[in-house]
Amino acid sequence: EQVEALVSELLVGNGFYEVITDGFYGRAAFEKLGLPDGNALQAHVETTNALDEVRSITHALRPPELDRLGLTKALEYVVQLAADAGGLKCSVRVEPLDGSLSPPAEIQLYRVVQESLNNIVKHARASYVEVRVWRAGRNLYARVEDNGEGFDHARKPGGPKTNGGLGLAGMRERMRLLGGEILIRSQPGSGTVVEATLPVATNSAANAKAT
Repeated sequence: EQVEALVSELLVGNGFYEVITDGFYGRAAFEKLGLPDGNALQAHVETTNALDEVRSITHALRPPELDRLGLTKALEYVVQLAADAGGLKCSVRVEPLDGSLSPPAEIQLYRVVQESLNNIVKHARASYVEVRVWRAGRNLYARVEDNGEGFDHARKPGGPKTNGGLGLAGMRERMRLLGGEILIRSQPGSGTVVEATLPVATNSAANAKAT
């Protein structure tokens, strides 16, 4: 009961914000609260599992920037946020895209770009990132490229998984259900390229059926 009460407390109000942003749910934090060692470990495991579920749900939600700014400006905004956070130089070219995709497809495109940028900031040790999003024919393309240290694609085909994110590999199935795909190219010392493709016509038709 003591463990359950503590987990619940951490996942509401300011506690929820802290565990999402600062990793407050680490085992050491529970031990500092005076819990016996076994209970501290149990609290750590239960909270970590709960956060994984919360993060999965959060990634499926519609980012408020999409409604406030529209898809085009929202993508530019998230790139600038990442560049500022990581001290990166960036080049951003996003063609006018508003209205090109269904709402579910907009969310996934935004999340793919966001997750790619998170990986760059947390893992790539890059100094430069280039983001390009454009429409050609019935497809919409997004490309995120960095000059970081890269990784062994044969050993990590989905790329690194950021703390608090789903990882690009985890988004492949969602993209597939929307008729899209994600391709990742990387090797040690040569940076990383993430490319996403979504068929505009297919997703527009899906949106029409949904309404």
